[in-house]
Amino acid sequence: MVGYRTYHGEILTGDDGEPVKGEWEPINTMAEWEAVCAAVAERKQQRPGQMLARKYLLSGIARCGLCKTKIRGQVNQRWKPGSKASKFSYQCSVVNGGCGKVGRVGDPVDKLIAELVLEEQRDKTATQGVPAEQQWPGEAELDAVQADIGQLLEAEKSKQITVSTLLQLLPAKEKERDE
Repeated sequence: MVGYRTYHGEILTGDDGEPVKGEWEPINTMAEWEAVCAAVAERKQQRPGQMLARKYLLSGIARCGLCKTKIRGQVNQRWKPGSKASKFSYQCSVVNGGCGKVGRVGDPVDKLIAELVLEEQRDKTATQGVPAEQQWPGEAELDAVQADIGQLLEAEKSKQITVSTLLQLLPAKEKERDE
């Protein structure tokens, strides 16, 4: 997150005593990273010995659109490997004081949130600017593919192409973007 290599939360240092830099762009400053580490350490001290990792990305964060109660992720008991059913969903829970009327399939929601976070980080990096010598050589090609994807989505929104056409064209462009 801060551009240094770590092992079990400790920043690794080289033979010269300086932190070992990773081969990626940092997404946080050292001060922001230290603040996150301090918050995590404080949370662990409040509940020693308990597992605090979230199994579902948005559990306890997302809220029901109707009653504003925190929604939670829960496993789909009917799911089996290879089935088309969803592994888990996010639900407004009556047990937790909610209305129980709102639920969403979990995987697409998590994927959307991850994409939005990455997009925000890319925008943040773009506004800070990266020196030309540090830019990735395929940046222009990636921008072109992302522009193509944006045009396809806009064409579908404006009814210039059908959803089925979009679904046929989009996977190839997304694969090209990912490569």
